[in-house]
Amino acid sequence: MTSALNHLLPLNGNSLFIIIGILFLASCGASKKASDIEVERFYTKKNAEAKRIAEVKRDSIIAVKKITEEKAAKEAMNKPLANPFEELKPKSSQKKDKYQILVILPFNAGEIWKMDLSKTDNTFPEDPKQCLQYWEGMNLAIDKWKQRGLNIVIDLYDNKKQDSSTVNILAKHSKNLPDVIIAPFHTRQASIVADFALKNKIPCFLPYNPSDRISNNNPYLFKFNPSLVNIYKHIYHSRLAQEDSNNLKFHIIFKDNIKSELEIAKVFEKYTGGNIDSNQFTIDQNPKVFNFVVTNKKMLLSNHLLQSKKNIILIPSSDDKYINSIITSIKNTKAKVEVYGVPSWETSELLDLKNMASIKPIIYTDYYNTDTISSQLLDNTYRKDFGESLNAYVIKGYDAMSFIAENLLNSGINFPHYIQKFTYFGIGSQYRFEPVYDKKKNIDNFENKAWFKLQLLDGEWKNIK
Repeated sequence: MTSALNHLLPLNGNSLFIIIGILFLASCGASKKASDIEVERFYTKKNAEAKRIAEVKRDSIIAVKKITEEKAAKEAMNKPLANPFEELKPKSSQKKDKYQILVILPFNAGEIWKMDLSKTDNTFPEDPKQCLQYWEGMNLAIDKWKQRGLNIVIDLYDNKKQDSSTVNILAKHSKNLPDVIIAPFHTRQASIVADFALKNKIPCFLPYNPSDRISNNNPYLFKFNPSLVNIYKHIYHSRLAQEDSNNLKFHIIFKDNIKSELEIAKVFEKYTGGNIDSNQFTIDQNPKVFNFVVTNKKMLLSNHLLQSKKNIILIPSSDDKYINSIITSIKNTKAKVEVYGVPSWETSELLDLKNMASIKPIIYTDYYNTDTISSQLLDNTYRKDFGESLNAYVIKGYDAMSFIAENLLNSGINFPHYIQKFTYFGIGSQYRFEPVYDKKKNIDNFENKAWFKLQLLDGEWKNIK
């Protein structure tokens, strides 16, 4: 016969301790001794400590998880996105016996022929003149590369600065697609050409238009000139990195009736977190860093500059008369100023450089004529062929076509696959193309990031570091 005690499960130390505690309390009834209170305190403290440890462990797990997730997200952000040209693997078949380049420029020749340029009141229009000089530079480069064995056929068209004419030109090439397209100078027509290039997967180069409004999400679009927004972002960050933000005040001066200038101001405003109100002259959202100036009325700018800070003034305008008036207003102030313009200031023939001398404005541009032996040789050739001295637009055209030609010679139509691999040093220009991404990390376009920093010193634009 088995004892009833044999049916009891073996007790561990904790179980035994609990049973003893229960029996002890039962025997004592409602009255508690000092020793009983100490026992309760002990277990209350122990439970609280255990709870705290559990909470710490939980928080640690959450923190580690957060760090891990953030690290993964950062790695994902930094991870190079798929390049649309990666599918174009190096093959010998990518090189061709002949390359077709479509060039569309706003010569507006029909209107020029009607002009009597012998009259003093009739001068050669600026846009057609720049286009002609740009084309002359391209033509000199084509001759050079043909001598090196590269067979290039140029289809040159005058789009007359018209949307309809641009569409008709592209329609003619819809079946026999070119290998490369050089787009017009102006934003509206350049956008039409860029869309055509994207649809047909043709590399398209913008020769002289830094606008951010041209064909987003287009990995086939290459901008020779840096966009003004990216230039101003660079200035903003570089100045804040160099100096305490409490000592700086940023101003952007623009015409709110000029669409391109207003859009640049709005993008910059959004980027820096400010506010723009076109009904006011000065808006000061963040006194430590920046304010925005809207010059839609004739006002004395010098009255709105701070004496206690260094005023960083950004002027996204190419209107020579307007720029000259702004500079005159700035000169009347005793405040410390730094003035930043746009690339076109370097080539303008109508800016009052003497008026600017004391301000010493700065621009960022892809172009700087270093007056090298190469440029002197090109100058001799240009004088011989065209009877005048070399200028910025000729050099820009020459360097742009040389860059395209060298890529075609080395890599054929597969050259976009390699375009990020090197920096090209031309006679007066540098090119280093890098992708520009949108918020979703898609490639918006490729932009030249090899900039020169020029400052007006002693009446001349000089390269500074």
